[in-house]
Amino acid sequence: MKRKIVRACSAILMVCSVFQSSFAQISIGGLPHSLRQDQQLAKNTLAQIPLVSFPALNLAGLEAEDKKDGENGWPPRFGYPHEVRLDLYNSGQWTDLENGDRLWRIQIECAKAKSLNFLFDKFWLPPGGVLYIYGRNGKHIIGGFTSANNKGTQETPAGFGTGLVYSDNVLVEYLEPKAARGTSVLSIAQIVHGYRYIRIPKGLATATPESFGASGNCQVNVNCPEGSNWQDAKRGVALILVNGSR
Repeated sequence: MKRKIVRACSAILMVCSVFQSSFAQISIGGLPHSLRQDQQLAKNTLAQIPLVSFPALNLAGLEAEDKKDGENGWPPRFGYPHEVRLDLYNSGQWTDLENGDRLWRIQIECAKAKSLNFLFDKFWLPPGGVLYIYGRNGKHIIGGFTSANNKGTQETPAGFGTGLVYSDNVLVEYLEPKAARGTSVLSIAQIVHGYRYIRIPKGLATATPESFGASGNCQVNVNCPEGSNWQDAKRGVALILVNGSR
């Protein structure tokens, strides 16, 4: 069987026209603080973390809308955006840590969702601040997002769109360092309730600079000699998310 030649170094291009930002989903990896052993946080159970929940979607109604959208040439929709206003001070819960850092967490649940992703209308993290988003069972984690993801300034923060977490219940967790206490800016404007499953390869969903340039199983890296006839085509490979929901 002829092996498929792919460009593994393709970035996910998120086109979020609402917030006028495009970016590759670059992160530092690692684990959220609360998934590590921490006796202080062990006392603060999930039941105590504020929960924002949404009911199951009317799939029949969405299917009718999607049919019309397809006839009009719109990109296929995979998620329904819930409009919200959730920031570090009007929602969630802060927990002070022994070393002077503090942790902000909020729990988001969308009934029967196949995935969840988030659009921040304001995103600015100080050096040392780290944001993670992960399923309640801890199996799927994206992040950590850092000051390297900032597109604006603290005074005029830009937006930020996340990749998908394949869960119907996720935690958004932000660690703010002691030295930057009270300076962080995070505001969630939309929660995208995924009702169709779309697969994003793991290496791109949680991309790091080192993960670009590697091929998956049964694939040949386009930069290998076997990919010599694909050098023009490789520049045009991207997955595009429109407004985070198409």
